[in-house]
Amino acid sequence: MKGAHILNICIDPIKQNCGFGRKLLSHLIWVSEKQRAINILLEVRPTNLNAVHLYKSLGFKQIGRRPGYYRAEQCREDALVFSKEL
Repeated sequence: MKGAHILNICIDPIKQNCGFGRKLLSHLIWVSEKQRAINILLEVRPTNLNAVHLYKSLGFKQIGRRPGYYRAEQCREDALVFSKEL
């Protein structure tokens, strides 16, 4: 059994909210299914509300939280861990 792990998805801020992130993530899901992955994992900052909404709308579920995972300007920021079963 194998899983996929998405490390980074970046969309130019000028192009955000135009559907590019959804298309890219949908393609990554398709590729993972073709590779017979059983699930996909990713981490996201809780403050990245657009990304959190996108992941949830594509069937990802929050399965955990990693305290202090990301560097932030003044301290560290937690990561929400999401998974999608394929």
